[in-house]
Amino acid sequence: MPHLRFFAVEENVVEVLSESLAEELAQIIDCPVDYFTMQVMQSQFYRSGKKTAGEAYVEVHWFARSQVLQNQFAEHLNKRLKAYYPEQDITVTFTQLAGDNYYENGEHF
Repeated sequence: MPHLRFFAVEENVVEVLSESLAEELAQIIDCPVDYFTMQVMQSQFYRSGKKTAGEAYVEVHWFARSQVLQNQFAEHLNKRLKAYYPEQDITVTFTQLAGDNYYENGEHF
């Protein structure tokens, strides 16, 4: 954990980012690299009755960290995605998970 879900981000971009992004983010939050999951979410966006490409959006599901670490994490994600989508607004949201609601192999944290 953390689990990053990418919307309106091309699969090949996430593939390239996955080579180093988890290591970079793990350093920010002092977390093992193998705790990270990156997932490309296939979705379709609409505006004014028409299909659009959408803008890069990342949902981060994780156990709560300090506001300072969350800010650094979001800023780093933004910086890395801006390299691929310089003209877009990059959105990053965080969903805080509670250990008693998160199960791994049938056991909660």
